[in-house]
Amino acid sequence: MFVAIVDVRIKPGLEDDFARSFSDANAELSACDGFVARRLLRADDGPPSFRIIVEHDSQETFEAMRRSDVHAKWHSRMTSYMEQAPVPRFFKVVAR
Repeated sequence: MFVAIVDVRIKPGLEDDFARSFSDANAELSACDGFVARRLLRADDGPPSFRIIVEHDSQETFEAMRRSDVHAKWHSRMTSYMEQAPVPRFFKVVAR
């Protein structure tokens, strides 16, 4: 299992729009080979803070999804809501 965890800062007032677009994107991205799950988390403490968790079967399927036309379409749309570029970190699951 391969996991991407992405911290994002959303422009004030656009949080709900971002969440709706995120769900819409999931409907299309979930068709990509190796897709397991994609979630949007919002912190309850402090200023609005969001984290995206993406799970794929492997790094290879994740990278293939990132190179796809559907990802390019949604990435462009989703970054328009952000105050700055997303900050991703990548992980391989080593224990369950």
